[in-house]
Amino acid sequence: MRIVRLFLVLLAVLAFLVAAVAVAAEVANLAKGGTLFAKPLGKLWFDTHKDSLLLLQPAIERYLHPWLWGAVVQPLLERPPVATAGAFAALGLVLLLAARLFRRRR
Repeated sequence: MRIVRLFLVLLAVLAFLVAAVAVAAEVANLAKGGTLFAKPLGKLWFDTHKDSLLLLQPAIERYLHPWLWGAVVQPLLERPPVATAGAFAALGLVLLLAARLFRRRR
């Protein structure tokens, strides 16, 4: 059970890191003179490092599941970074709460 708890906590930390990066992308866009909610997360990622974004789709479709790209990842990339950050922060919170279910009881 400790391994399940550790796995859930690591996924939660990863979700919080993605949320932090999305907020940082929005703040960087705002600092450049843009407006809040001006560009979707996918556009900001494409402008920053397009090769990694272009490799993400085939990797998710090949190694995880094709449905995951079209139903989950692509809609998140079409949203503003703050909305994506909120989704990942909520996911992290749910994962942390799930990890509490696996804590050791004395």
